[in-house]
Amino acid sequence: MSSEPSAETASTNLASRILMVLATILTAAAMLAGLANFELLNGNRFAGHADDIRKDPAVASALGVIVTDKIITANTNLAALRPLVQSTTTSVIESDAAGPVFRSAVRPLHQYLTSDSDSQVLLQAADIAAISISALKEFKPDLVANVPADLDVTFSSIGSQSFAAHTLQAARWVRVLSWLLPLLAALCLLGAVLLGRRTWRSAGFTAGRVLLWAAGVFGGLVAIGVIANAIFTPKGLVPAVASAAWSTMVVPTAILTLIVGFAGLVLIGCARTLPVRNLREFDGWALRAVRSRPTTPAGWGLRVVGLGLLGVLMVLRPAMVIQFLVALAGVLLITYVLCEVLISAYEAASERGLAPRFLAGIRRNGARILAGLAALALLVSVTVFAWPQSTSIAAESGPADERCNGWVQLCDRPYNDVSFEASHNSMSALDENYFLAEQPNGIIGQLNAGVRVFLIDSWYGQATNRPGVIANSDATRAQAVAQANETFGASTVQSALRLRNSLNVKPEGPIGLYLCHELCELGATDWPKVMGQVKTWMDRHPREVVTFFVQDVVSPADVAKMLGDVGLSDRLYTPPAKGQDWANLGQMISSGKRLVWLQENKVDTAAYPWMLDGQTWSQDTEYTNPSVSSFSCALKRGEPDNPIFLMNHWLSGFSSLQADAKKVNARSVLLPLAQKCEEERGQIPNYVAVNYYNLGDLKSVVQTLNGLD
Repeated sequence: MSSEPSAETASTNLASRILMVLATILTAAAMLAGLANFELLNGNRFAGHADDIRKDPAVASALGVIVTDKIITANTNLAALRPLVQSTTTSVIESDAAGPVFRSAVRPLHQYLTSDSDSQVLLQAADIAAISISALKEFKPDLVANVPADLDVTFSSIGSQSFAAHTLQAARWVRVLSWLLPLLAALCLLGAVLLGRRTWRSAGFTAGRVLLWAAGVFGGLVAIGVIANAIFTPKGLVPAVASAAWSTMVVPTAILTLIVGFAGLVLIGCARTLPVRNLREFDGWALRAVRSRPTTPAGWGLRVVGLGLLGVLMVLRPAMVIQFLVALAGVLLITYVLCEVLISAYEAASERGLAPRFLAGIRRNGARILAGLAALALLVSVTVFAWPQSTSIAAESGPADERCNGWVQLCDRPYNDVSFEASHNSMSALDENYFLAEQPNGIIGQLNAGVRVFLIDSWYGQATNRPGVIANSDATRAQAVAQANETFGASTVQSALRLRNSLNVKPEGPIGLYLCHELCELGATDWPKVMGQVKTWMDRHPREVVTFFVQDVVSPADVAKMLGDVGLSDRLYTPPAKGQDWANLGQMISSGKRLVWLQENKVDTAAYPWMLDGQTWSQDTEYTNPSVSSFSCALKRGEPDNPIFLMNHWLSGFSSLQADAKKVNARSVLLPLAQKCEEERGQIPNYVAVNYYNLGDLKSVVQTLNGLD
């Protein structure tokens, strides 16, 4: 009689354990499906991951090889300069300038992979080649001139019917499995509970163990993947993309593992403390569970494997492990604090005899309440990860022909309601050998990086008897020397000229137009040449509005002739009468009038209505600020009702240009001041002008001012 129930009990226990194992496997699989649904089928998150992959050094290097091959194929004379070409293209791919290009390419790819489509998708980046060619022209203009502007760069071609069917079917399965697998896991778990002891304690143990085991399995597989990714060096584009893609998913997988594992620990802890008399019993169990040695071979094995994987990860990816452990410690600390608050509130209320029945209920059912909250949190997590995701990508990440200066939201805004990144003394660049340079690179490099407003100084200059040295023309030299002495100091100017070996230079040849920071011997840029490069850049970027604000010595007639010679005359925008609304960016782009031109000193608006008087059209702030505390929003030049607001944001002095720029361009300094000026002046800072635009947070601050973050 006794053997029959024993056999039945053994069968029941075996069935319960099998269902627990199935529930564990299904939960781990549900975690994978939910993560894929949440991170990959969602259009915006997919685009974000793709952009992170693009920035990975191995991926950028592999893409750089492809672009370099295309450029060299177009002009074999560049073969000898392959290291320079490849280094330039790789840098371009990693830069912010490439972000919109890749995000634009991602949109049709993601739609193709997640929706019905028969068309072929080409992962192209012709703009990457165009940007790279523009950068290369700074070094070898004669050789790169023969490379076609519309050079095609195709990274890969996707579009077979079988491939489309497979990817679409996979996307559909992910959507289904993200909610079906958690449901099946819950049913298996329910069966395991019903076949076992039908008590709250048993249910808590069973559910907690399943969640904890599933988190362990999932986390172990992730750890193995991270270790393999760290050991094997990717070679080629596809392995590099796969490696970078895995890296971008590590943080989301770690977060999901932490959520599920912690929920399991809470359920087990609550089951151990039923009926709870004090939440500190849960704390005590948690500490004992961490310190105690497993009593079963399976538990011992899992602990050894888990700690071993953790040790390997600490060697190969210490930063990642530290981040994970810190996050785990934070969750545990928050839990401990909540428990302490509840304990203190309970004890205080008990001492005063407040609501005894309510407190007694909490005392009897505290663990059940905590377990219920853990179950609710898990349910919310499942809902979030399994919820159908939108496959659309935000408009600003869409095709280039929908954006205005990189953002769809800017297309309907009048020009004078938009904030732009601006560079002070834009021509004074390190890579163009300027003395005491105030920018890292020249105007084309700045365009590629997102700067759209250029504050420049124009002068007449001549070649000299010293090769490579430009001098101000005789008619303007005295003025240039005086301004340079005022700006830099007479002793500094003389020292610089000695370093440049430029004392007593003799101007020779015809007078030309140059950009100089006062004294051309300290650095000069051929103005017509760089404006020709600007014209080429604007041709390749037809959705960008560009502005020049000139502190001018060159006459209006010569400026107009130069712009006509390089082919920019038809791009110049003439605003309506002062007091009327400017065109919005979309209208300026559609009309082709997307070059705004202001001059500080001399204009001829009768002959050249597009040549705007800076004093009439703009207002600005103080431009000689010795310290951060001296920054002010007070009006310096212009009238308060002028439609363009120039915010001058740099420290005067040249002893620590880069350190100063990094300090004042920081978001914590720049954004509050810009917002304060917007409030005080009743006008958004249109031109946020800085030194060393690449240091600090100019780009993010301008995006915030435009409401785009």
